Amino acid sequence: MAKLVTIFGGSGFVGRQVARLMAKEGWRVRIAVRRPDEALFTRTYGAVGQVVPVMCNIRDENSVRAALTGADAAINCVNILNAQGKSTFKTVFETGADNIARLSAEMGVARLVHISGLGIDPESDSTYIASKSRGEAAVLAARPDAVVLRPSVIFGADDNFYNRFAGMSRMGPVMPIVGGNTRMQPVFVGDVARAAVMGATGTAAPGIYELGGPEILTTRQIVGQVLSAVHRRRAVVNLPFPIARLASAAMGVAQAVTGGLFTSPLSRDQLGPAAQGQRRHARRPRFRGSGHRAHGGRVRSGRLSGALPPVGPVRFDQAVRQEPARALMDHNTIVAAALGVLEGLTEFIPVSSTGHLLLAGHFLGFDSPARSFEVLIQLGALLAILGLYAARLVQVVRDAPHDPVARRFIGAVLLAFAPAAVIGAMAHGFIKTVLFETPMLVAVMLILGGFVLLWVDRRAATPRYTRAEDIPLSMAFRIGLFQCLAMIPGVSRSGATIVGALLMGADKRSAAEFSFFLAMPTMLGAFSLDLWQNRAVLDAGAINDIAVGFITAFLAAVVVVRWLLGYVSPARIRAVRMVAHHCRKPCIAGACTGYVSNADLIWQVCGQKLGPRTEKVAIRSALLTFHRKSLGLLRLRKSFQGR
Repeated sequence: MAKLVTIFGGSGFVGRQVARLMAKEGWRVRIAVRRPDEALFTRTYGAVGQVVPVMCNIRDENSVRAALTGADAAINCVNILNAQGKSTFKTVFETGADNIARLSAEMGVARLVHISGLGIDPESDSTYIASKSRGEAAVLAARPDAVVLRPSVIFGADDNFYNRFAGMSRMGPVMPIVGGNTRMQPVFVGDVARAAVMGATGTAAPGIYELGGPEILTTRQIVGQVLSAVHRRRAVVNLPFPIARLASAAMGVAQAVTGGLFTSPLSRDQLGPAAQGQRRHARRPRFRGSGHRAHGGRVRSGRLSGALPPVGPVRFDQAVRQEPARALMDHNTIVAAALGVLEGLTEFIPVSSTGHLLLAGHFLGFDSPARSFEVLIQLGALLAILGLYAARLVQVVRDAPHDPVARRFIGAVLLAFAPAAVIGAMAHGFIKTVLFETPMLVAVMLILGGFVLLWVDRRAATPRYTRAEDIPLSMAFRIGLFQCLAMIPGVSRSGATIVGALLMGADKRSAAEFSFFLAMPTMLGAFSLDLWQNRAVLDAGAINDIAVGFITAFLAAVVVVRWLLGYVSPARIRAVRMVAHHCRKPCIAGACTGYVSNADLIWQVCGQKLGPRTEKVAIRSALLTFHRKSLGLLRLRKSFQGR
């Protein structure tokens, strides 16, 4: 019968990699975890019945004894970053490790592998570091023949270090870090798992081994790697430790007050190693019998002996290509289709479709390389409305050679496009990596845009231009400057150009018509520029998402355009008149959140007017609704990202 290994914490970040490799080695694997129902996915790592999750609480001796029954080897992969309830650093790192080591010796388990941490110190001010050190000492006292691994910071799919920085980069243009000059030697999770397998199979001799990757990096350099991988640019600010301690204490209070709804990204114990200049790169002697060797003050993965194939050290950029973390690269076809539908629904009303895409993608955890998805699919929605103006467009192009009015109109559109072309080309990187990555800015601009549209709609002004062809060149250029405001996500392109045209004397029909013609070169230029700038980062998954979003945006836009045309038919007008009186409240509330065109359309069709008092009540109601949604923002985001 095949040998049996018990892996404590076998469903965790490191444990699952160890379990997969042990199953490939032909061992029977017992996954000892507190909640075996949450570790059922590990059963797919081997043949039927080869990998079995069992319930085990390492704080309880009887539970550990049951998990070790019949085992030939044991591997302790249990680790926590924050103490919660009974799972404190002392009970997990000291009591739990001592139980596993002592009982494995009593029950005759041949080999024990204990995964500790690099730079541990029993005298450290950090409870985390000190507890790990005392737990390791307890293991060596009970099992002097144990293999103890001291890895540096571990990275890989679902890690809690690199992915945390990736998540922080989405919060705003400034990214604060602590201990920017602290040196580390990040090691790939696959290399750590291989070392654990070598210890469990007897390939590695008993002893303490410090594991590190091929590079020694500072925290600031690691953040730079993460920003490069997610294609974002941020101003990285190194916080002094006194300020970091105050911020950590404040976030800890917020976590306690909210009952864990807000999770502090930085605890006091995590500040300890950086504040003390804790060494996080490997210096111990070579990994005897394994092929791991010390060189230049760092541990490097060389040729592995025994049954394992030869491998080299894995860098972060290689790991991203080999096993991309979901937090860094998430290509979800279903979400892409949903966002495409959202684009088609919001493209033809004066609200920011880009802003809605960014917020929806933020809630759903959707990340596209360089934010190209949100730009490229907009051309699909624009194509749907070409049918409405196809005849007019063909006529303008056909009459241009001999009609001065048509030539002047084409020149006005191109002149209005010029400011966006110049500013967009110069500020493309800043817009995509800073403005697009600030959800709060998007939300604020959506609300401000709604109030601006309400104000413009209430202005009593006599229009001077009733045809788009009559708009002079100087006015067209100023409308183009208004369009540049739409480079701020949350500002509607059509809304900005229509507002600019209305303020300069155009009527609503001519303003909307000029805005559409201006959209054609603008959208085509944005599509071409973004596609060219990001051609190197668009992989097969990203192209698939863009294609799905492009098609669904086109189809949704076709449906919306046909619905809008049918909506204003005489039969529909009579029906809307009957319903309008009972729909005042939701229509006005929608207007106050930015959808003023819909409410304006309904009330113009029905011949109704909004009184000042009604508007005040509606605005107050809309603001209260937005406030409630803001309070639930973090909970909503957690629920979507926990899928």
